[in-house]
Amino acid sequence: MLICSLSVYGQTEKRPLWKIQLEGALDNYNRWEVEPSVTFQPFKYAGIGISFLFSKSLDGIHLNGVSADKKFRFELNDEKVLSTHLACRIAPQFYTPSWILGHDQEYALYLTFSPGITCSFPPTKHITLAYFPNSTGVWTPHHYEEITTSRAEPLSFQLKTSVSLEIEESLIISLGCSI
Repeated sequence: MLICSLSVYGQTEKRPLWKIQLEGALDNYNRWEVEPSVTFQPFKYAGIGISFLFSKSLDGIHLNGVSADKKFRFELNDEKVLSTHLACRIAPQFYTPSWILGHDQEYALYLTFSPGITCSFPPTKHITLAYFPNSTGVWTPHHYEEITTSRAEPLSFQLKTSVSLEIEESLIISLGCSI
């Protein structure tokens, strides 16, 4: 997943303690993501952040197909159930020393590494599949089946890395990836 980020510092001290970020991304599942976050950075090269993720499918999720015995076609009854995702992320953040750039040394370039935990809301989702006879011109469902993601893990591990350009110690533009 490719991440673009825009950050500003929460105060104008010599070395700011708080950083506010807004990340946007397109992921591998054809969804866009928006993730506002706050980072507390008590040390020069380390901090801890919390963020809230919202993602939505670009074109809706179309779950359909044919049953194993080829007697029925099935399709997802409510596409909205799987098209949005909410999560909370908590992660330590580690920074490399900066490379100072520019005539007046107004730019700094550095790398960020952030391993963290993601908690999805809700971890369990219920979807309903409609089954139709696998015949031409039949559009009335034969039966419905409710499926739950009851074994879904509510917590998952995430790793983010990015290259950041800090402009005049107040604005940060980042480009990175997440797995």
